[in-house]
Amino acid sequence: MAKILKYGGFLRELRRKKRWSIPQMAEKIGVSPERMEDLLAGEHEPKAGDTVRMERGLDIQFDPEDFESEGL
Repeated sequence: MAKILKYGGFLRELRRKKRWSIPQMAEKIGVSPERMEDLLAGEHEPKAGDTVRMERGLDIQFDPEDFESEGL
């Protein structure tokens, strides 16, 4: 069973509010649309670079609690 992390829900809600398509959001962050889908779904733990790109590209800041899970 995949872990659903808080950041995935946050990203989904932000995308909905901004009315961005997955490709649009992926472009802002600098990842492929496929990687963006994984991040939105919370299926994979984000790499450090993903986190930095998300914060810079979307002008947001994550709280460490957003990444709470086993081994993260």
